[in-house]
Amino acid sequence: MATIGKFTVPVNYDDVRWETVNRDRYLFVTHDLRSEDFPIRGQGTAEVVMTLVVFENESDPQQVLDEIKRLGLRVPDRAEAESFHEKHPAERTKYPIIALSSSVTGHGGQHVACIYAHWGDLGLYRHLLGHCWGQDCRFLAIHPQSL
Repeated sequence: MATIGKFTVPVNYDDVRWETVNRDRYLFVTHDLRSEDFPIRGQGTAEVVMTLVVFENESDPQQVLDEIKRLGLRVPDRAEAESFHEKHPAERTKYPIIALSSSVTGHGGQHVACIYAHWGDLGLYRHLLGHCWGQDCRFLAIHPQSL
C-alpha cells in the first residue's frame, strides 16, 4: 500500500448540485442511490488536501476503509470527490479513482456507495462488501488538516 500525490482542491459544500443526484451528470447511477447515500460533511467553502491510496493487490471495501483510517485519513464526501475530478480531470485518465461514501443495505447484502471515475466517465454506484477492486484502482482520501 502507498499514497500518491497531494492535491489541494477548493470545495463548495453549499453548491445546490449536492442536494440531489442529477443522473444527467453521470455515465451511470445505480437506480436507487440518492443524495442521502452521499452525505456532505462540510459547510461553506474550504481548501481540502487529498491523496490517492493504492494497494499492491486487489482490495475490498473494508480493507480500503481500514487502511484509510490507519493512515490517519478519511474518506471524501461527494462534494470533495467531485471537486477533485473537476480540478484534476487528467488523473482519472491514468487509472480508475474510487471515492467510498456511506454504507448502504439492500439488494442482497451490505454495500458501500461509491463515486467511480475513469477516463471521461463519472458514476455513482453501490459496491458489495467483500467483492474486490483490481490493483489498478486508486482510492481518494482526505488529509486530517482538512475540515
